[in-house]
Amino acid sequence: PRKSFWLFIIGISQILFSSIIFIAFIISSSMFSNFGFKTFYKIINTSEFGFPQNRKRYIQALGGGVIMGYGAGLAIGCTVGAFFSAVPSLSLSGWLFAASLAGGSFIGVQAIKRIS
Repeated sequence: PRKSFWLFIIGISQILFSSIIFIAFIISSSMFSNFGFKTFYKIINTSEFGFPQNRKRYIQALGGGVIMGYGAGLAIGCTVGAFFSAVPSLSLSGWLFAASLAGGSFIGVQAIKRIS
């Protein structure tokens, strides 16, 4: 029982810390950029920032999330580690990953352009 209490406290503190870091990032990036709060406010209130009106986008997002989740399960890890730890050690897998990532991104963008 005592161990679960401390695990709970650690979990809450990690969530709180992550939230504070995220909020600090948003505030500092808007304050210290050349744009400031006015531009940040304008960006949020544009029609492009928000929920899509086309229902097809929700299906695309759901399908993309499922594919990404399946891929993450197959890879047993994240893409950050696959690239940033393999490339500095000059591993061939890192460079193959980078080429595949660029190719997949290009194909994905072209597919979305055709659908839209």
